[in-house]
Amino acid sequence: EEHCRRLFYDIERIAKSDCTIEHFLGTIVYVIGSTQPNFMDFTVIDGQQRITSVMLLIKALHDTIVDRELKEDILETYLINKRAPESLRIKLKPIESDMNAYEKIMLNEGSLQESNITKNYNVFLRLIRESIYAPENLYNALNNVEIVYIALEKDRKSENPQLIFESLNSTGLSLTQADLIRNFLLMNHDYEDQKRLYKNYWLKIESNLPNAMISDFVRDYLTMKSGVIPNKDKVYSTFKDYVRENENYDEEGILEELLTYSEYYSWLLNCNSPHKCLNELLQQLQQLKSTVTYPAALYILEDCFTYKKISIEILVKIIETIISYLYRRMICEYPSNGLNKVFASFALELDKSNLSNETYYEGAVSILASKSGNAIFPRDDEFRRAFIIKDLYKTKIDKYTLYQLEKYLNKEVVDINEDITVEHIMPQKLTPNWQI
Repeated sequence: EEHCRRLFYDIERIAKSDCTIEHFLGTIVYVIGSTQPNFMDFTVIDGQQRITSVMLLIKALHDTIVDRELKEDILETYLINKRAPESLRIKLKPIESDMNAYEKIMLNEGSLQESNITKNYNVFLRLIRESIYAPENLYNALNNVEIVYIALEKDRKSENPQLIFESLNSTGLSLTQADLIRNFLLMNHDYEDQKRLYKNYWLKIESNLPNAMISDFVRDYLTMKSGVIPNKDKVYSTFKDYVRENENYDEEGILEELLTYSEYYSWLLNCNSPHKCLNELLQQLQQLKSTVTYPAALYILEDCFTYKKISIEILVKIIETIISYLYRRMICEYPSNGLNKVFASFALELDKSNLSNETYYEGAVSILASKSGNAIFPRDDEFRRAFIIKDLYKTKIDKYTLYQLEKYLNKEVVDINEDITVEHIMPQKLTPNWQI
């Protein structure tokens, strides 16, 4: 259903543009079969799903269009072979398990409700009826769908269809989400513009962040902007939708913004901002393993360093409060899965509050303090009770806790690294004297 919706929305985009844009559907590979005077036979090797989906969409359009002449034209041009033998009357023959449901839809003989073929046909019917565009407009938009097709001759030993299918689908590395995002932002420009945008923006983004981190970075950027966390494997498609929905953005504007945020994201990953006091806090966020805070942190860093809306002192106080919120929750054993939503919406809540330098800190604290249920900010009494009985040795924050106490009580702080172990003052097995 998801892929059918995406195909339909791409067709709608063509209709919206009065058929001035095109949509590339991909590559179709087929073997040329037998040739008769009235028809030709093709075996599809790659692209079956797309062809079947388009045929179901065409049938749904046929069934919703009122004009009888156009209906007949669609039927005879795309859906049936009028002069072919009965067994080849329907143009597309899906695999055996789908054939029965497909035939019933094409011949108007009811439907097999449990089949995906039927479900997808019904999705298209529903989308056509809900669309603001007339079925005739959507049908015309299909003329602007483009494919690349590769035709293979039957019985050519050098062109084994299965080997070709395997090479199309498995060799080489698939494009990463970062590659797709880069191509999306650059490909619509002429060569000179592409070079300029790549050099001025994308190359610098890649120098701030390793390619493997760019997808996570864009995911956190989108979360900060929308308050909704995209699925990890849908970052590219969500990004594409975001850019298209924000018509006041052009590709260069987006690249410029991504470049700014990529520097802040690099600070979060490497704790290498120009301010020592900030870097110490960013290290603490890493020690608490709380990457869910990154969308909120990006927003606050931008307010401090790009817009100069708040001072570095206010920024430090806010991050200290976020660390307190995270630490207290760990001690009080609140689940961490609720934190995603807290920090996903944090930037939008701050934005709505329209805070000044004087009110920014209080505003940020009140957002966290107002949370309830699983997202609550534990108060002093609850934290104190939990801290006294907490078995810190079995947590991942034992060294972190001791280090913070060490830092608080001493001017010269020992350097904590992976080699340092936790030693016991009390024996692990207590004797009666110890118990007393």
